[in-house]
Parts: sequence; C-alpha cells; structure tokens
Amino acid sequence: MEHIIPRALALRQTRDIPKQQPCVKPRLLNIDEVCEILQISKHGLYSLLRARELKSLRVGKRRLIRLEELLRFIELREGEAGA
Repeated sequence: MEHIIPRALALRQTRDIPKQQPCVKPRLLNIDEVCEILQISKHGLYSLLRARELKSLRVGKRRLIRLEELLRFIELREGEAGA
C-alpha cells in the first residue's frame, strides 16, 4: 500500500494533472437544529420549506438542510430587515 502513494504522486507530476481540492463534506442540519437556530417552531419551519423560502433535501425519511442554505436564508432576511 505504501508504494502506491508515491507512484500516484509521480504520475500526477508527470502528467501535470491539476490538484483537486480536498473533499469537504457539507454540514447538514436536521429540523430540530434549524428550529433551534432560527428560534421558530417546526410548523413555522415547514411553512418556510413549503413556500420554498428555504431549500431542503430528503435522506430516507429525514429532511435535512445544508448549513450554507441556512446561512443564505439568514443573510437574505437580514438584508430585507435593513432595507
């Protein structure tokens, strides 16, 4: 196994393959976490999801919201409040 890594690095250098960014897993929040952050009820959160003001994804029976999506939503709301 140890000999594979140097060989792969040598191949990358000889072929000038661009380096890839490290894989970063997106942070996913569940409904309870988002409700706690926004300080709203589950009913209020599901209303936002139905109105498509906040995007979510389903994994099995779970509904999850990306941290980046939640931050986008918060920034959008802060912009509306300041206008």
